[in-house]
Amino acid sequence: MVLSIHHLRFGWGLLAAIIPLSGCGPRRPEWMIPPPLDSKAVTQAVMKAADANGNGTLEEREFATIPALRGAVKELDTSGDKRLSSSEIEAWLMRLKTEDLAFHEAALTVTQSGRPVANVLVKIVPEPCMGAGIESAQGLTDATGLTFLTMPNGRTWGVRGGLYRLEITGQGADGNPIPEKYNTASKLGLAVGAGLPDPRTPNFALD
Repeated sequence: MVLSIHHLRFGWGLLAAIIPLSGCGPRRPEWMIPPPLDSKAVTQAVMKAADANGNGTLEEREFATIPALRGAVKELDTSGDKRLSSSEIEAWLMRLKTEDLAFHEAALTVTQSGRPVANVLVKIVPEPCMGAGIESAQGLTDATGLTFLTMPNGRTWGVRGGLYRLEITGQGADGNPIPEKYNTASKLGLAVGAGLPDPRTPNFALD
């Protein structure tokens, strides 16, 4: 069986995440320790930014402020009301903290009119509600429209867990520049960690 470079990257990254947690060998190096996460403070920041009507829950029209939450509803909405309460958001953040992982795999595809979009830059920028210590990450799509996002430190694959704004820059499959609504004025988002994203490799379809 032939392994692709993406499989190899994932394998080494997964090994790097697991070995320090196994209790074998020396203490984890600092770059393998996840940044501090105050689940309550982040939840309060999310609600302050997005809960426009102040009712303690986020509804569909309010997800535009933090678009990563729109794709997270299925995983976070334990009540099944298609809204997100502060307790549901905090519960996910607590699971994220309990995972204690420095990095999470973040793969996605970009398509346009059903065709893969190659050689475009995909960047995720942490939402302000996540606070300091969460780095941006990016990747170039391949011929199939697939990219694995990586932080610029280059030590290993993956990204920090959290809520991100997603930007796609370059030329679309039609040869035209990708519109600003997908980059400088993006309303796209990605939530990473504790069961997200779902599906594991989401597709972002351009108009």
